[in-house]
Amino acid sequence: MEIKIFTSENAKQFADIVKDIARQTASIPDVPEGVNEAVFGCKRVNGVLTYGWYQASLVQVKPFSYYATHLDELGPILNQHYVGAIDLSKIWKVGDVMENIPLSSIAASSLGGDAQSAQNIDLVILDFNHDDKTDGSGKAAVTLGQKDLLLASGNFYSSYDVRDYAKYFDSARKTWLNSNYKSALPSELQSLIKSVNKVTGYPTNSDNSQTTKTTSEDCWLPSNWEVFGSNYSSYTSIADGTQYPYYASQSNRIKKIGKTGSNTAWWTRSGYWINLFVGKGARFVLCDSDGLQSGAFAESRDGLAPCFCL
Repeated sequence: MEIKIFTSENAKQFADIVKDIARQTASIPDVPEGVNEAVFGCKRVNGVLTYGWYQASLVQVKPFSYYATHLDELGPILNQHYVGAIDLSKIWKVGDVMENIPLSSIAASSLGGDAQSAQNIDLVILDFNHDDKTDGSGKAAVTLGQKDLLLASGNFYSSYDVRDYAKYFDSARKTWLNSNYKSALPSELQSLIKSVNKVTGYPTNSDNSQTTKTTSEDCWLPSNWEVFGSNYSSYTSIADGTQYPYYASQSNRIKKIGKTGSNTAWWTRSGYWINLFVGKGARFVLCDSDGLQSGAFAESRDGLAPCFCL
């Protein structure tokens, strides 16, 4: 930690407060949680001389909810985190929410049927320092996800009869998320999004077997392991990511259509293949309306809860 001593009004006041501390054998208070660089000083408030730690030249960090209506103030806060002056994981917490972020209307993917009308979304903190930035410079400060689902549901492919239709990274959905969805976010957020590496499970040519592929993503759907932290029965045989702490609670995995609709199943990006006489085909793991693991064919239309990093 870098500690600077200064006087906020004049040297005499600082000398007086040091003498006062010595007389009272008072202890210097702890530096505020999450602040790695601070200054110790004194100031007069209503005629009373007080002393303590101040962030001085740092921008004061507000509760996460505050930035819902002050998105333009997020940039300086994130910059302070990335230079090591503050640690946002000690100031905000997993589960904090920014409400009513405006999302512009979104054109449908090439699959069709999933055009989004303009809507407000709530963004929740899934974790801190979780995802690796694609540029190799370390972890992204914070991962955000939609607390609930987009108004229109969607699918990955128009069919499910070949194994390739269980590959998220080749799907129209991936393209739609990184372009259409990202472009609909407020410009203040778009400029702060960090590209991160995401690991995605998909089926091999052997039954009940998976492998993974790593891709760079700006906006994405969470994986099976990022949501549930475990394999889905025998169908998913490999870990594709680590669980976000927010999703460790089943209640947090229950999502509504929009902010006020009914509880609805929603997609992860983890694909698998079932080779059964009944039900054969390409599928993706989903979270059902009770917050539990399930799966559905790649052409099924289910809920969408995108994520991104700042």
